[in-house]
Amino acid sequence: MSEAADKFDVLSVKGYLAGVEFVGEEISDGGQVEQVVEENIRFLLHARERPFSDGLQLGFDLSSVGMLISRELAMTNTARIAKVAAEQGATIMISMERSTQTDTILDAFHQLAPSHENLGLTIQAYMHRTEVDLPKLIKTRRKIRLVKGVYDEHSSLTLPRGKELDVRYVECIEKLAEAGSRFAVATHDPAIIDMLNARGLLDAAEELEGLHGCNPSLFHTLNNEGHRCRITGVYGEEWLLHFLHRLAEHPPNALQALADFYNPDRVVFGADY
Repeated sequence: MSEAADKFDVLSVKGYLAGVEFVGEEISDGGQVEQVVEENIRFLLHARERPFSDGLQLGFDLSSVGMLISRELAMTNTARIAKVAAEQGATIMISMERSTQTDTILDAFHQLAPSHENLGLTIQAYMHRTEVDLPKLIKTRRKIRLVKGVYDEHSSLTLPRGKELDVRYVECIEKLAEAGSRFAVATHDPAIIDMLNARGLLDAAEELEGLHGCNPSLFHTLNNEGHRCRITGVYGEEWLLHFLHRLAEHPPNALQALADFYNPDRVVFGADY
């Protein structure tokens, strides 16, 4: 935990907000679920005296805090974490998961949102249903993080990567901006950033968010231009599934990872930011 916190301090000194996730999802053992909840709370308490604590955002999957056991357990545990986060001004960002879990996640969020102002939700632009879900989420007045989406879903449920998805992403951001919502533009795609910038939408975002290691040069530029940028990183041992998702989000990372494994001495954390 301390080692991970040191890394977030490095990015904080460079002017970035921190997003933190303890890796782990789809946990069905009650004991392991409680370990994840306690780890999230420990990290929040540890972060209080750290430079990166200002504007901290802590994210997790509901399947890591009990959803596969019961929705009620996941909601109880999320509320526990959100309460501690609220005491230090931190945001809790619920991640979106596979389409089979979307209804459960949305139901839990809609029930929790009225009681937790520091709660946010991730939604995926590539899902066809997002165009229907978005107006309801806007009404909650809670923070929305928009991503493209990385899960391998049936073509009847999603758009493939390409121009049509880019257009839908921008249209979703336009709806959020027009409604005066709090939202994060979470993408590493320069084409999306250019489209949003051309429409004057970047400044309407609460922040521009990226995953650590995914197109850092883009965020270096955005940060230097004065945009509010958040870099989200993960820590923990259950990293493989997260790593595969990150490769899907930014395939050039495969080459970067191979180079780093071959020569770890070349790695200087945060240097590209």
